[in-house]
Amino acid sequence: MTQQPTHERSSALASDHPRGRATRETLKSVAQRLFAERGVAAVSVRDIVEEAGFRNVASLNYHFGGKQSLVQELVLDGAREAERWRQTQLDRLKPPRDASVDELIRILAWPLLSADPVEVASDTHMRFLNHVISVNRPLFLATVGPEYNRAYQRCLSLLRERIDLPRALMDERFILVDIYLRGAFATREAEIARHPKNNRWNSPEMVRDLLHTAQALLTAPAPTDAA
Repeated sequence: MTQQPTHERSSALASDHPRGRATRETLKSVAQRLFAERGVAAVSVRDIVEEAGFRNVASLNYHFGGKQSLVQELVLDGAREAERWRQTQLDRLKPPRDASVDELIRILAWPLLSADPVEVASDTHMRFLNHVISVNRPLFLATVGPEYNRAYQRCLSLLRERIDLPRALMDERFILVDIYLRGAFATREAEIARHPKNNRWNSPEMVRDLLHTAQALLTAPAPTDAA
């Protein structure tokens, strides 16, 4: 069962009010940016509240129950969107078992882009997500749980059927591809934020090449034992 942020019941009434919803979204946006730029541990509740332009430091605890619950909510926001997008794309395949490796890599990876290339200059989700998974993977897995991981696992199962490699090696390759894509897309996001115009990271060709290299990493022949 998915581990939900502990603040949800206590903050429900505040979230129902338009002003409460606006405050929550402002705090979330500011927190995600600060976490992406500095890391979760280096950002305090006071940092978030003051950067958001609020005076009362207790406002974050009132709306989210604490910094960790806020981190979990940000993780869930992205996980829900990724799950929805992947399921929709998989359901459009007729039938899914006819999908190519290229199509499945795209479905697996595309949510990591976080936004349309035109809009990514203001985005911070991929850097935030990459940081959380790298620093506290157990928290990420406990927060997302199986509920928002089904489409991802569907992609992996379909890829296993198409790539003739031992199961253990495929599992290693999935880990490597995950690390590669998260790191590459987080770097892309940061570079576009620094230089939003005329940036090579913002080109469709760069994104296509990232996906092609991920596919090459996944499908490379098994290494042979040294003689």
